Amino acid sequence: MKMNTKRTIAITLTLLMTASAVGTLVSAAAVAQTNTSLTIYSTDMAPTVGESINIFGRLMNAAGTGYIQGASVQGQPITLNYSTDNGNTWQPLGTAAMSYYGGYSYTTTSSQLPLLDYQGGSDGYSTYIIQASFAGTAQYAPSSVTMTIQVYAVEPIISTQVVYPSAGYLVTNQPFTISGKVADVYNGKACPFMWVQLYAYNQWTGDYQSLSAQTNANGVYKFSAIELLAGYWQIDLYTQDDYNHMAGYNYVYVNINPADTQLTIVSGTAHPAVNKPFTVYGLLTNVETGARLPYEPQMIADPMTLTYSSDGGSTWSTWPTEVYTNGNGQYAFSVKFPTAGSYQIQVHFPGDLNYYASDSPVLTIQVG
Repeated sequence: MKMNTKRTIAITLTLLMTASAVGTLVSAAAVAQTNTSLTIYSTDMAPTVGESINIFGRLMNAAGTGYIQGASVQGQPITLNYSTDNGNTWQPLGTAAMSYYGGYSYTTTSSQLPLLDYQGGSDGYSTYIIQASFAGTAQYAPSSVTMTIQVYAVEPIISTQVVYPSAGYLVTNQPFTISGKVADVYNGKACPFMWVQLYAYNQWTGDYQSLSAQTNANGVYKFSAIELLAGYWQIDLYTQDDYNHMAGYNYVYVNINPADTQLTIVSGTAHPAVNKPFTVYGLLTNVETGARLPYEPQMIADPMTLTYSSDGGSTWSTWPTEVYTNGNGQYAFSVKFPTAGSYQIQVHFPGDLNYYASDSPVLTIQVG
């Protein structure tokens, strides 16, 4: 039987084309994408502002019952975004590469996840939605997942230390220092460049004083050379709230004692004439600090008096004039005696709220 060559060729070509088409269909079925799901977790669901957190999870099968692994997913990126308006808008947070076992991990920096809406309200936190997204590969379908965290305002704690002088106590207008640190009450991290307000109130007199200082990069503040009058002082330290911080507060009590004083005495002449005025003068100082004490109604309130004796100290009389110190802490009495003789003279500071009383040495002069 004679074969039809043309028909044989046509049948062969038809069979080859059919086989090729079948092969294409099989290949397409083999590479169909596998559905996936993502998990997402955080090491802290309620961090404070500036606190780093670790966000992690794993690529799972569609049912979420087993994780996907292998070289085909290793190194594939997981994109992280966040939203503060319930998902209406998104901001980039970072990218994490998957491990061989399909896991990913990303640690935020201290400047990420800032608090945006705290302005002294009672809630003290912002709500964030964190989204993790897998873009997919030729083998695995894309997927994404979200979680919600709350970022809390920093609640500062203010430590306080009073630096006393070597004597261990404080006296009127003796400089001293209050220092400390402002830190997050939850994790102990420093609060840098925050303003600390100091308000000192004298419970004896009602006087007050206010100062301010800023913390350094380590959260440390320092009030140097504070000078207060005598009294029992409550010193309040506080920080004001802002977008990232709640208000912080602490206090300390300081007792300021009256200071010991010292009086010197000198005569303008050792032998004044009878009934001729001469000057008795000297200096009033703070024993602890050596400072001269000028008359100021708020600090030195009482005048000084002069007493004299003409019988060797058996009896004393008070000169009718009272004097106050001048701006340099100096005093001066103008004195004259009507009869010749030996006189003993002494000046007295009666003391007040801020300074203890003191007497000058006895000065002997000859009037003749």
